[in-house]
Amino acid sequence: MMKKTILHFSVIACSLIAIGIMLSCKGNEPTPPPPATVIGVPTNLSYSVTSTGVQVTWSAVDTCKYEVYVGDSVSNLKSTTASWCNFDVKLGGALNYDTQYDWKVRAVKGGKKGAWASATLKTGALPDIYKFIGTWLTDSVNANASMAGNDFPLEQLLPGGIPPQADNISINIAQDGANNDVLFSVDGIDAYLPIQQQSLNNVPMQASGPNTITGSVTINYPYTYDFNPPMPISSLPGYNQIPGGSILSGYSIQSITVTFKDANIIGIILAQNKAHYTITINAPIAVKTDGPFDSIINSYFASSPMLITIDIYSTKQ
Repeated sequence: MMKKTILHFSVIACSLIAIGIMLSCKGNEPTPPPPATVIGVPTNLSYSVTSTGVQVTWSAVDTCKYEVYVGDSVSNLKSTTASWCNFDVKLGGALNYDTQYDWKVRAVKGGKKGAWASATLKTGALPDIYKFIGTWLTDSVNANASMAGNDFPLEQLLPGGIPPQADNISINIAQDGANNDVLFSVDGIDAYLPIQQQSLNNVPMQASGPNTITGSVTINYPYTYDFNPPMPISSLPGYNQIPGGSILSGYSIQSITVTFKDANIIGIILAQNKAHYTITINAPIAVKTDGPFDSIINSYFASSPMLITIDIYSTKQ
């Protein structure tokens, strides 16, 4: 009886020891790694044509930032929230007008990058205003002036007369990098008007209709011309409309001062590589005579400023 009891106790003790060893070994097993971060793929890729280029959009992926490739241009979106899921690409730099491009986007989180989602887009057509960009060589020029509804011989202000050829005048239209406008400059205008060349350079122009641009600029440039011999007042256009003009008939104009005040510019594309530009200048005048009636004459001129119009027909180089 004693032997059976001792044997039974020994079996129980060995079992407890074995269980302890097993538990001890199980406690030394390595902790399994955390599950790998799975970064989703952007969906619902789409795009829209904007006034400056295109905007690509997609659906958000968790709280990720994104990398976007459009054509050959690479840009990293520095987004801090998942709600920013769009990117604007400007034309004229990375992209061309009326062109199809591949684009793709992927999510980035914690230094890890997800798979690319890809699509295509097509940029918008070239805006009418950019059709003007380039150098325009002048085919013909017509310059005239009027005052109080009467033609004013512009040759009277140009000692050498109006040039018969237009080879010395050209127009340059450049893109305005600050916005979507263009800049108008004309070279050789001083051959037609006694005006500072820079007065009509880099004039901002805006689209105002199909194939049409308009702009304006302040000049405020005075020019005085001395008549030699003096010009009879009676030969002045609109002389009969001057109040009390009959008492002026025996006097002459010694000099005339024209203030080129401001200019309005219109450009219209007539056909491929053909355009018509019109420059209209508001030019009040004042005269000095050999009589005592300058104030009467100049009061009339102040109410009827001279308008100078220059029509330029050009071909794009």
